[in-house]
Amino acid sequence: MPANGRVRSQLPGLIPPLVFFFVANDSNRVNVSNHRQLESWASSEGGTVMEQRFEGTPHAAIRLEGRRLIRSEVSNDWGMRLQWEVRRNGQVVATVNARPELAYEHADTAPGAYEVVLQMWRYVNYAKNPAGEFTASAFIVISNRVTYTI
Repeated sequence: MPANGRVRSQLPGLIPPLVFFFVANDSNRVNVSNHRQLESWASSEGGTVMEQRFEGTPHAAIRLEGRRLIRSEVSNDWGMRLQWEVRRNGQVVATVNARPELAYEHADTAPGAYEVVLQMWRYVNYAKNPAGEFTASAFIVISNRVTYTI
């Protein structure tokens, strides 16, 4: 072990570390001294610090063509998980990744009143309750609500 107590990899050609941390809003900012320590550590390892800032509010529009839902591109996209949330009679029946395609058709043909929205994950911190559910981070609705009845 080196004298400074750090263990460095001896493998050639390793990619320098890339450190991510999140800044949710001004009231939940990372402590400046910790941020400086993080930047110092990353640069000493040949890496870079990147921040996730939630600047602007993401928004997309959904329209219905038959049973096919079509979304617009997301403005102010944070790059986090984007999903369709489908409810039937008020109960969530599906959450489907919305990143790969601009259109989605829910295959369920059970009778009922359906409501669909687009949601994006908003990461604030990793805090969880005893049941393992996030307490501060959550999905937020970023689109209009579209309803249809079967």
